[in-house]
Amino acid sequence: MAGDVVEIELKDYEFAPVDVKVKAKNGEVRFLWKNTSTHAHNYRILKGDQIVYPGPKVGAKKKREETLKLAPGEYEVICNLSDHEERGMKGKLIVE
Repeated sequence: MAGDVVEIELKDYEFAPVDVKVKAKNGEVRFLWKNTSTHAHNYRILKGDQIVYPGPKVGAKKKREETLKLAPGEYEVICNLSDHEERGMKGKLIVE
């Protein structure tokens, strides 16, 4: 997927896909978040207790594209709005 846009669908209380594996191009990963639900969501990226990326707030039925600098490794992703993480909005991001 090097150089490609990683598309993440933000649904009601889940990410699609839940787990993502991507090859960074020059240390960068391009994301496109599409919110298909009726609630705002975000895509927060964590490495242990550290917030690597706070995540964009994507409004209901909206989308957002962004390029991030990410080091190779395994990350946790969550939606930290309201109780969304507890309701299942979490996953894994592996950057190669």
